Amino acid sequence: MSVSPRDEQPQTKTPVPSDVVEQALRDFDEKETLEGIRQIQETGGLALSDFYEELEQLVRPSE
Repeated sequence: MSVSPRDEQPQTKTPVPSDVVEQALRDFDEKETLEGIRQIQETGGLALSDFYEELEQLVRPSE
């Protein structure tokens, strides 16, 4: 266990189920991830306002 300087509460690590790890390893695409990182480095990434529409759709019931 490690202690977080923020709240001084001990943190415990929860083991990740093996099926979740296996799926993550299958779905992970290193090339796609690196391209995304390069794009963020070049453009500075997205602003929170870029997500407003999507967030509003998540919290509003379907009409």
